[in-house]
Amino acid sequence: MKKSRSETIRIEDFEMDGDLLEGEILLDEWNAFFNCESSICLSILLEEDTILEELLPEHLNGYNYILHNQTKMLHAILNELLKQYPKMQLQYGYDEEEKKEYMPDVSHIRNFSSLLSPLTMYILDVSKDGSPYFGCIFSCKWDDEHAFGAMLYKDRVVEIGGADTAFLSWIAQNDLDKCIQYENTNQKGWDEK
Repeated sequence: MKKSRSETIRIEDFEMDGDLLEGEILLDEWNAFFNCESSICLSILLEEDTILEELLPEHLNGYNYILHNQTKMLHAILNELLKQYPKMQLQYGYDEEEKKEYMPDVSHIRNFSSLLSPLTMYILDVSKDGSPYFGCIFSCKWDDEHAFGAMLYKDRVVEIGGADTAFLSWIAQNDLDKCIQYENTNQKGWDEK
């Protein structure tokens, strides 16, 4: 089931797997960046023991946000990775030969197109003002076992790390709590910084 930008999603487009709805999403702009032509898994995290007859407004808002902001989201993830990548290279500690193959130096986000491949996009069960948090998992050359994950609120990167960073709702909830505290203290939206 491939989705284009103009299609909407329905609950029938997903299979229930525990507290997760699983389907697919076609991200044309990501495919152009990564030079591929495939859909990736779209997973919607649900609160424990949730039974839905139809998708919630937050799910639909999330889906539409992804489709219409996919380049902004990808660039946000890759720019944050570019900032943290040198420190990550030190943490992984590859010798010079391995580093060239698995974790070479990069100077621009376009260099990540040969090191990463998108696998899963998550719409999380945490939202703010009707907009959900998102998670993205990528396979990566430098870590076959744990992959690479990012969590976002809209196109603001909350955290990057291993694959689990993309779907741990507590990371989103902690960010939301900070956002609310910041708004209450400063009377200015967190995502407007």
